[in-house]
Amino acid sequence: MRLIESPLSKIHVERFGLSFDEFKRRYLNKPVTTGVYDHLFLNPEERQLRSNFFRNEVTAYSVASKRLEKIYRELQEYPPPTAVLEDGVSLDMFKPTGLARFNLPMERPIVIGWAGNSKWAAEQDDVKGFNTILLPALQILKGEGFDILPRFADRQVELVPHSSMPAYYNSIDVYACTSKSEGTPNPVLEAMACGVPVVSMDVGVVPEVFGAEQQKFIVRERSVEALVEALRRLLTQPRLFQILSAENLRSIQPWDWKFKAQDFAAFFDQVLRQRSAS
Repeated sequence: MRLIESPLSKIHVERFGLSFDEFKRRYLNKPVTTGVYDHLFLNPEERQLRSNFFRNEVTAYSVASKRLEKIYRELQEYPPPTAVLEDGVSLDMFKPTGLARFNLPMERPIVIGWAGNSKWAAEQDDVKGFNTILLPALQILKGEGFDILPRFADRQVELVPHSSMPAYYNSIDVYACTSKSEGTPNPVLEAMACGVPVVSMDVGVVPEVFGAEQQKFIVRERSVEALVEALRRLLTQPRLFQILSAENLRSIQPWDWKFKAQDFAAFFDQVLRQRSAS
């Protein structure tokens, strides 16, 4: 809104033959929604800077996880979120192939995967944990004699097309999420949809989407040592790969976008009804 209200924007609007007041009447005085998908901009100065936007410019907003809902409900600068709208995953696109690779005995290198941007929010301390958590942990496991093969989809190295990501997940044996914080994280949903076991930090919607067996592979302490322990526990019990794979394929079913999209529709309907009634 600060950008729209700027003198330069008003000049551009008037070039279309509209007064700025008419432009606002037609296009700006409508319900405005937004969503919070990460844990950025939460220090006091950042919250104060965005307070007017959330209180006066936005009709309603959603958050991407129960974790974010708890945080934002406790912020004095903002009104509480209207809804928790969790991301989903396309089960038509992300589906398992080659699950026989989990059959015993698994006498081959175990492929450990990670996907994302290793330099996301680079001004902060390795939010994704790629360099400070994952790589050191894999080095320790290799030093212990485990036959592991890293296979990453890091956009700092190469941008893998979204259409190629199902093949990527189906080429790995376990997906590692080492983030400090996440809105979802989407790669965990995608890996689960492909029947891949996951070892993850306690971030985003991980506690909600994981089944009982996968819950045992939530790493509660974000450290190299804790990640090593979790991966070691999986690597030394190869029968768990099949168990986790099957559980993930069951657990991910309610997270299909065909179901999750209905929550977004309900949110928009609610906002429109409340706006009409006011």
